[in-house]
Amino acid sequence: MNLNLPDVTLMATFHDFGEARSGDTGVSSLSVHGVCKLFTLEREGLEANLKGLKISQRVLELFDDDRGYKTPEALIVHIVDNLEGIEKSFHAARDAKEIIDDVLKNIRSNMEIYNNKKDVDEKLGEVARFLVREILTPGIEVIAVAYDMDVNIENILN
Repeated sequence: MNLNLPDVTLMATFHDFGEARSGDTGVSSLSVHGVCKLFTLEREGLEANLKGLKISQRVLELFDDDRGYKTPEALIVHIVDNLEGIEKSFHAARDAKEIIDDVLKNIRSNMEIYNNKKDVDEKLGEVARFLVREILTPGIEVIAVAYDMDVNIENILN
């Protein structure tokens, strides 16, 4: 499978750019609403921040793809972004069980999304399984150890 490296680069560079206005509060949104409801806020912020840039339309298209996890490029960026969010959330939790539970709920939800990619497209499913096995799972384990969290990764994966 060939990756579109310019798309990965653009998504990696700009996927959080809208959060300058909305804030990076995915887990907080999950705590309040039971689901993460930041797409519209982040997209509006991204659109405002990109105003005047020649690349703005392509970045917005990629942002929409990224949030739909429809391409291998989007999965790569999303899984790496998960690790960032997990680290920030564990740091912010400071042993607060409710926040940790929300982080774990969010991880489980994302794992379900990744596991279901095989139903959409077998190749996309292969990419998702590879990224979960080689990047996300070991990353979560390293982050959990760094914050002295007792996280059973097998329970999250199943």
